[in-house]
Amino acid sequence: MNNLPGSCSKRDRQALELMLHDGLDRLEEFTLMLAFQGSGNAFKILAITPAPTEPTVVHPQRRTENVIYLHETLLKQTA
Repeated sequence: MNNLPGSCSKRDRQALELMLHDGLDRLEEFTLMLAFQGSGNAFKILAITPAPTEPTVVHPQRRTENVIYLHETLLKQTA
C-alpha cells in the first residue's frame, strides 16, 4: 500500500478483498467443523414406529344392467 493515509491502489484493494474472503472461508469451515462435532448425547431415540397406512376405499361393484346409455336412448327417440 502507499504510505499516504487514505490512498490505496486497485491492486491493494483486490489483495485485501482476497485476504478477507480467505479469512471468511476459514471461519465458515471452522464453524461447520464445530457444528458437526456436537455431542452425540443431545438426542435420544425413544421408539421407531411405522407410519400408519391409509385405509383403502372399496367401491361397490356396479351392475351393468342398470346403466343407461344416453347416446342409444337419443337414437331410439329420434328414430
